[in-house]
Formats: sequence, C-alpha cells, structure tokens
Amino acid sequence: MARLSEASSRLGRVLAMFPGRTQEILQLSLRDPAFRGLCEDLEDAQASLMRLATLPGPGERPEVAEYRTIIAELQEEVRVYVESECS
Repeated sequence: MARLSEASSRLGRVLAMFPGRTQEILQLSLRDPAFRGLCEDLEDAQASLMRLATLPGPGERPEVAEYRTIIAELQEEVRVYVESECS
C-alpha cells in the first residue's frame, strides 16, 4: 500500500488527467519502467509549462505552445498505453 501511495504522489498531474483510470495508471507505473518513464516525462512537461506560463513579460512565450503540443502528444501516448495494457 505504501508503494501505491508513493506512486500516487509522484503521478498527481497524470492521475488528474485520467480520473477514471487511477488504479490502472498506478499499477502500470509500479510494474512497467517504460510506462513510468512516460508518466515522468508528462509530469516534467506539465511542470515546465507551468513555470513558463508564469514568467513575466509581454505576451506568451513561444515555448508555451511547444510544451502544450508536447503535453498533448504525451497524454495521447499514456491513454493508448493504458488502454492497450488494461483492456
């Protein structure tokens, strides 16, 4: 149970994106290093986007659009991975 709690705290943003798949995501992250890495990449991209979006300056930074694209692609990868492994 402690491992699930630890995994849950590391995957907060990913779990929030897929609220109906919490258990599947947690289980996959514990047993599948490739999936865990994918989730970590998504978490990192989300954190970077949040930092970029709060930087002062006029207008939106070009990197913000890039990170939004990266995040959308990673979300789709996670969705496909979960569906293929848990369906």
